[in-house]
Amino acid sequence: MIWFRKGSDRNTPCYRVSVGDVTCYISYETVVGVSGYNDKGELVRLRRKNVWGPTTGRHMSDMDIREYPELDDEDEFNRVVEELITQQLLTRLKDRLAA
Repeated sequence: MIWFRKGSDRNTPCYRVSVGDVTCYISYETVVGVSGYNDKGELVRLRRKNVWGPTTGRHMSDMDIREYPELDDEDEFNRVVEELITQQLLTRLKDRLAA
């Protein structure tokens, strides 16, 4: 259910962490992108505006999230990430309880 892998061949911290079908793209210690399904079953792909610098920009390119729609508001982005992960966990829990 949880996967963790390097997001780039670079020697700088860049990771993809998946919780079920939700993948968070991380540069250094910051979630800079997310991909997952919302409660309506719609695929949501978002990334933060790169306010950090060129290395984070390269991480975004390496992880193929440069084309994701950009969300500038950090609080709104974090809310979306939290909702996607919560929805994924609730779906998995409901499936387990039904089994």
